[in-house]
Amino acid sequence: MKNILPHLHGVAGLAVAGLMPHVFADTLFSDNFDTDTSANWNVLWNANTTLSSAPDYQLQWAYDYSVLGIPAAPGSDGTTRGLRIDVNKDDVGAQIAVALFPQNQSFSGSYSLKFDMWMNYPATGNTTEHAWFGINTTGTRANRIVNDGGSDGILFAITGEGGSSGTSTTARDYSVYFGNPAGRPALQTALSLDNADAIPKATFPASGHPYGFEGTPGMKWTEVEVRYENNTVSLLLDGVTFTTFANTTAFTEGNIQIGYNDVFASISPEGTFMVYDNVRVEVIPEPSTVALGLLGLGLLGLARRRA
Repeated sequence: MKNILPHLHGVAGLAVAGLMPHVFADTLFSDNFDTDTSANWNVLWNANTTLSSAPDYQLQWAYDYSVLGIPAAPGSDGTTRGLRIDVNKDDVGAQIAVALFPQNQSFSGSYSLKFDMWMNYPATGNTTEHAWFGINTTGTRANRIVNDGGSDGILFAITGEGGSSGTSTTARDYSVYFGNPAGRPALQTALSLDNADAIPKATFPASGHPYGFEGTPGMKWTEVEVRYENNTVSLLLDGVTFTTFANTTAFTEGNIQIGYNDVFASISPEGTFMVYDNVRVEVIPEPSTVALGLLGLGLLGLARRRA
């Protein structure tokens, strides 16, 4: 029997030939920010208006981060453009949050939000900025600093340098929030790396987590994934599961959110910003689909060996 796939090698070749079930994740949404895609996003912000009534953030679309010596993100094909966000740079200093939502998007079932993030911070001193992202939102509010008509979704906040400290209600390097229809999101659990006893760790691991350096995701590319599967939420950092918990809210579908915030009324130090790159939403294949695809690969491999 003649080999009918002389020029196709491996799984990719079989998929191109149309000879195996599609078991790889379908991409429902993606933006690599290599061009200015601002028209495809809704941008919302809120702030403590007793200190500032003007939006104090800056978005730089298709920002070439290589000018700062930052290498290409892991998910990039050698390109070095992304979405840069700065907050709290004016002379007043206020609590400020900015959140971005892709337009006309809603996701349900089992899916993952994935992106690469670079959190920059100065060489000395701690920052009070957090990456601010989540799933299952309506995309109608920034969900952070003040009550702007309630909040929604399942949300995460992460500092870059792991330097959060303070009381049991303020020390938060990694936090999980549930939307609250009556006000700001409700804190579910948090971990401070500087003050280990400040907040119960719940499902968070110890500070010696096996990624990054000193347990922090800053000053390096961190691959982030939020998985939503069978009403269970998992946060993965660089492929390692950081926390997993059951979704006990009514927020079971909706839009994704990315953003950045400063929860203290202080001027953000020079060199403090973050970059998002390669944002995408992917379907999580059902186990039966994956098994069927692997079975198909096995049968094809057997057929080729007999050829």
